[in-house]
Amino acid sequence: MGFFLLRSSKTKLIRDRLLPSLTPYENIYTVPNILTFSRLLAAPVVGYLVLHDYHTWAVCLFAYAGITDLVDGYIARRWNLQTIVGTVIDPMADKTLMTILTVCLAVKGALPVWLAAIILGRDIGLGIAAIYYRWVSLPPPKTFSRYWDFSLPSAEVHPTTISKVNTFLQLALIGATTAQPLIAVDISRRDDDHLERRELPVHQGCGQDPVEAGAGAEGGSEEFETLMFVFDGNVARYAV
Repeated sequence: MGFFLLRSSKTKLIRDRLLPSLTPYENIYTVPNILTFSRLLAAPVVGYLVLHDYHTWAVCLFAYAGITDLVDGYIARRWNLQTIVGTVIDPMADKTLMTILTVCLAVKGALPVWLAAIILGRDIGLGIAAIYYRWVSLPPPKTFSRYWDFSLPSAEVHPTTISKVNTFLQLALIGATTAQPLIAVDISRRDDDHLERRELPVHQGCGQDPVEAGAGAEGGSEEFETLMFVFDGNVARYAV
């Protein structure tokens, strides 16, 4: 009995030492992954900018996230830099940005609470599923440190077409809601300028106050009538 226990412990020891060395590793420090990580770090900054009404900076940073989302995928496909960790952190960055912006816009009252609850419920469910499948597909031995070692490949994440369309629509909604204060300010300024231009001929057309302009017009008509009487020879009769 002791022999079998000793043999099983030696086998386990050898397995724990050999399996990590046989586990394949991949290079995660690629340009697409760096761009994705930068997008992941930008998400809380965008939320902070929205909460403190820095709308211009928030829209610019949101646009940066959208551009890098397109660029990193193109670079990975064009130069064959796809990694398993990239298939995980790319949708993670999108979901993180969506979650933070949804919460911040709902807090500011720009997004209905019920709509924010639907978006958050879906994204939280997808996040839990991703964490579970990462753990299940992690090569043994399964430890906490190895779980967060993203150079260890695990299950690849391939979103469906419906999921891509849904994510695009959500990003379009969140982006439009984030930019709404800027659009509203621009429209109000244009309306004010239009009203000022329409009022210029009335108040400033002749450089006079409307009352003064009317008085001047009245005086001019009286002088014209007086001249007409002079030419008719009826000045004395008009004076009487």
